[in-house]
Amino acid sequence: MSRKNRSLGIYDRRRSNEYKSCSHPGCYQPRRGLSRFCSKHEGKQQRYGHPDGHYIYPKNYRCEAQEVKDFIERHIDHKGVQAAITWLDGWISDSTLGKPVPGGNSLRRLNDHGVTGRRCLEAVIALWLYAYRRPGTIPHDVRLDFALALSVLRLAPEEKKIHWMNGEMKQHGKHIGYRVRKDVGVHIRQTLYILAKNMVEAMNKVADQGDAMKISMITAFK
Repeated sequence: MSRKNRSLGIYDRRRSNEYKSCSHPGCYQPRRGLSRFCSKHEGKQQRYGHPDGHYIYPKNYRCEAQEVKDFIERHIDHKGVQAAITWLDGWISDSTLGKPVPGGNSLRRLNDHGVTGRRCLEAVIALWLYAYRRPGTIPHDVRLDFALALSVLRLAPEEKKIHWMNGEMKQHGKHIGYRVRKDVGVHIRQTLYILAKNMVEAMNKVADQGDAMKISMITAFK
């Protein structure tokens, strides 16, 4: 920032910035406040970590979710699976004790609704498998971190905020902040990356074997 801009007040800088166009390629809408982006792209940046990010609905990877659930059931005694479940249970438990863990109050919400470490692991690996098979849908950058965070944080209903309008009570879900989403997603990726990679490779190997068998059955006889 130039020396001249530093001398301006916050409101003057905001007004000056809003005359500029959004930094997102191909977007010419005015910027929002002090952001580099317009309202639309700034909103995506805050919610999904990237101006091109979007929410991945669980229904989109329902098949992967069932595949992962079956895989974990078959390998529930595997040391890596047990270690991951124990780690996730401990993370949720620590949040209820007020310890400074990533996610804090948002993780405590999972405990209040009976969400287990195993359920979290199923959600995380299902999304990871989906991202691996469809890299264009979830690029393996900060967007994957945010998607992993939301796959866990939305296993329990969001806290409700209440306000009154024209004498009528209104309530809506409490926003999960940028910092919480980022911290939770990075914590998951850094801790579970090796296990997730091994599980995804194992499931894809089984899927490839099934596809090869189907192809052999439809091959024409000579």
